[in-house]
Amino acid sequence: MTQEKRGYMLRENEGQAYWFLNALVLTKASSGQSENAFALQVITATRGQEPPRHIHYHQDEWFYIIEGTMSIHCGDDTWHAESGAFVCMPRGVPHSFTIESEQLKMLVITSPGGPKGFDAFVQELGRPAEQLTLPEPEKPDLQRLRQIAQKYDIEILPPAAY
Repeated sequence: MTQEKRGYMLRENEGQAYWFLNALVLTKASSGQSENAFALQVITATRGQEPPRHIHYHQDEWFYIIEGTMSIHCGDDTWHAESGAFVCMPRGVPHSFTIESEQLKMLVITSPGGPKGFDAFVQELGRPAEQLTLPEPEKPDLQRLRQIAQKYDIEILPPAAY
């Protein structure tokens, strides 16, 4: 029996919400919803709460900045991005970013999805958000981050510190 394909719509504050590395991640399209093609998430974070420099070996990553400003470091390049900017970071290239505004909101697309998709990584490392606000900042457990990241073909690069 074939399951009927159906579209769906989510409003601005709808979707699965997680607290992940001191950010609020709202999943709009999961790997499962896209037949493992991609995941689409809205991430809100504040200055000083950026992830360490890392490499995704399994997937490409794209940012569309909704509000705020940031510097993105991708391989040997550094770009200043503000609202309306679009950034492509191919798999296998070390990258990180620095939030320059008080708060940043961006659309993040990762492809492909699947069992090693970024949305699955967020679910395992993060926790369901109790409300649609930023979590209370806490120092992430770097050893746990490295262990879980490795399962999703993500390498945390030195010097990684929080």
